Amino acid sequence: MAASNPSRPERPSGHSIEASAGLRTHVSRRLPDIPFTPEEWNQLAEGSSTTTVFQTYEWFEGWWNSFGQDGQLLLISVFRDDALLGFAPLMRRPSFLSFVADTHSDYLDFITGDNGPLVLREVLRHLIHHERSWSELHLRNIPASSPTVALLESFSVNEDLLLLRGTDMPCFLLQVDGSEEDVRQRVSKYSLRRASNYFSRQGHLTVRTVDSVSEGQQLLPVFFDQHIRRWSTTGTPSLFHETQNRHFYSELITQLLPRGWLHLSVAELDEQPIAFHFGFDHAGTITWYKPSFDPDHAAHSPGKLILSHLMNCALDSNRSKLDFTIGAEPFKERYCDTQRVNTQYRVFRSRIGYFNALTRDHAYRSIRWIVRRLRLAPWLHHWRHE
Repeated sequence: MAASNPSRPERPSGHSIEASAGLRTHVSRRLPDIPFTPEEWNQLAEGSSTTTVFQTYEWFEGWWNSFGQDGQLLLISVFRDDALLGFAPLMRRPSFLSFVADTHSDYLDFITGDNGPLVLREVLRHLIHHERSWSELHLRNIPASSPTVALLESFSVNEDLLLLRGTDMPCFLLQVDGSEEDVRQRVSKYSLRRASNYFSRQGHLTVRTVDSVSEGQQLLPVFFDQHIRRWSTTGTPSLFHETQNRHFYSELITQLLPRGWLHLSVAELDEQPIAFHFGFDHAGTITWYKPSFDPDHAAHSPGKLILSHLMNCALDSNRSKLDFTIGAEPFKERYCDTQRVNTQYRVFRSRIGYFNALTRDHAYRSIRWIVRRLRLAPWLHHWRHE
């Protein structure tokens, strides 16, 4: 299936199965087998409870073109006659099932319009009765506000599945619509103005949003280099050492910028980039995603130039909020006014797998408590993910 073809394709040779009365499920294991268009995908996503750039077809396709070789597509769609009710964008990994793009998406969910209970029930039943070769399903970063959370817990009991909920992830946002004066006061804080004042004294300072694909692609190598140098002195190397990640960001520029969904900002001193932000502008929300800055200027906080720019963009373009997504970095608490959480679930078919995971999880939590109390070296994260 190609995003460039807006016409409805013929029903593919993909796998269709009769489900509950009047319903059928269709399984797509390759992109060409997806039985609906990108436009139909996005239209359904717009009417779903979780509506972010991470639910768009363009995000899905860009990620799959960059990382799809690491697994097999398992997209389960539910139809009543020829009407698409919803779908689960899943994939097979070597040892478990998961949402597609869960390694890079800050919000994930089933795409169901207003058919959530019906679609989720049919997806789970399909997984149980027709997809035998799986034992564990990872569902990461589902917003706690999504109806999926209650439905998943209810249906798992009914379908004899075992559910293990992981640690909630905090998500911060700044409400803009209806709070414009408060946002202006945050922008005018001295901690933000100080960075602008300093760099303005050093030369000609501009902070702008890139609006062309060609310029975005030209700036990407500089963005990658800044990020790599910024993280080279820490214990966490930059993701842009990996070719797949660089390809993915290039894909996002190509796929999202023409739709107006990419928000790429750059701060320049005498026409030389000193900070970037690679984020999104979708469904009335500007989304914080991946910043970088020139470490040679780190002492004067060039990232605050970007932060001020994003707040002003949200005000000037009448966006409803500035979403800083997952993570509890200290600056988010200083500049945001709302905290939410994402839920993390692991779904098991067998009691053995469930209790093994539960035992390991309890052991991890106990050791983490000891590590924090004794301030031991941070080897625990590596141990857990071996």
